[in-house]
Amino acid sequence: MILNEKGQLQFDDNCKKYIPELPYYSTAIRNLVTHTSGIPEYFDEAVIQFPHLPRTIAAIDIALHDAFCEFTGIPVVNFYGRKIEGLATLVAIGKKDTAAMLEEATINYQAAFKVIKIKTGLDVDQDIERVAKLTKQFGNKMRTREDANQGYDLAQLKYFMEETKQLAMELIEQRLKVD
Repeated sequence: MILNEKGQLQFDDNCKKYIPELPYYSTAIRNLVTHTSGIPEYFDEAVIQFPHLPRTIAAIDIALHDAFCEFTGIPVVNFYGRKIEGLATLVAIGKKDTAAMLEEATINYQAAFKVIKIKTGLDVDQDIERVAKLTKQFGNKMRTREDANQGYDLAQLKYFMEETKQLAMELIEQRLKVD
């Protein structure tokens, strides 16, 4: 989509412009994007074979688009359009005592990780201490996510959130126990 907006690719361009070896003469980029290309009906066959597996059909669809982009040398993200430049990679730190968690966080920070996820949920007071010490040690240089693994009840979650609201924590995931 972005390539079309930049004038580098037109939806009505024949696919042979980008893949000269393609044996299909009347297939346009628009046909690929809308699944009307007539190129061996792999996608249609998947719909017939896996009508009860929509994720499988989606995976095949993505794979076909990825194969086209790989062959033409156009990254899929450029073909469809990039909305953001990148996401920071995070590393998860398992349930450990505070000193071991800080040591592992330091090692990961030195390895260029700028986002960490700490596994918590066993002891809310210890979890608050961990987040506080991470914030003290790294400040805003490293973003922290907390994964409570459904370890809190509502009262504990409210307490945790109140005690950590001024700390450098990006998000809390899986915070409440499932009933």
